[in-house]
Amino acid sequence: MPGSFHGRLFPQNTIHLVHSSYSLHWLSQVPKGLVAESDLPLNKGNIYIAKTSPPSVHEAYLTQFQKDFTNFLSMRSQEIVDCGSLVLTFICKNDEEDGCDFWELLGITMNDMVIEGLIAEDKLAKFNLPLYAPSIKEIKQIIGKGGSFKLLHLETFKLKRDSNMAEKEEATLFDEKSRAAYIAGNMRAVQEPILVEHFGEEIMDELFERYGKKAIEYMKNYGKGIINNVVISLSKTN
Repeated sequence: MPGSFHGRLFPQNTIHLVHSSYSLHWLSQVPKGLVAESDLPLNKGNIYIAKTSPPSVHEAYLTQFQKDFTNFLSMRSQEIVDCGSLVLTFICKNDEEDGCDFWELLGITMNDMVIEGLIAEDKLAKFNLPLYAPSIKEIKQIIGKGGSFKLLHLETFKLKRDSNMAEKEEATLFDEKSRAAYIAGNMRAVQEPILVEHFGEEIMDELFERYGKKAIEYMKNYGKGIINNVVISLSKTN
């Protein structure tokens, strides 16, 4: 079905089950309010919410997610029959302080390239990713406020960044270089189209090679590298 999940996709009261997998952390747009009235970027040096981001950056991202998720639930409530179901899987906030996430690590890698003159500083300063990983509390509040769906079940689970590789029978044969390429490839498959539109194709090979090495170094030094996920089951109220 062509179209955006942020809008209507199906006729009214025709769908019994909707399943969304790893989509809802993507926002309909980069949040407004990330640039001050003086035209200065509020999130300079970062491409997502990071430890150095001011509170206003988190507020802008949360506001956009609240708007988008509320709209998603409203659109689906029109399409789904009474007592129909929604099953949603997407990325959420870590319930433990990880110290750094892999989007922040991508931003750090890009800052290194700014220092070396490989990326223009003003281009990076104006770039922010259109995604948000909400907390469980934020998710529940939006569902409750909307009132169109009843929360039946919610659980979280964790995946390692290289979990698929680690599950292979010969995982011990993969050296750090192979793991770095694997992790970089996963990130590149998701983020490259957005990055190319803003920065061009020329830096992509260099960026993701550096990112893979940095990710492996971070995982080795800090024992981290977890993606936190949430699965939600909802039923449309009568």
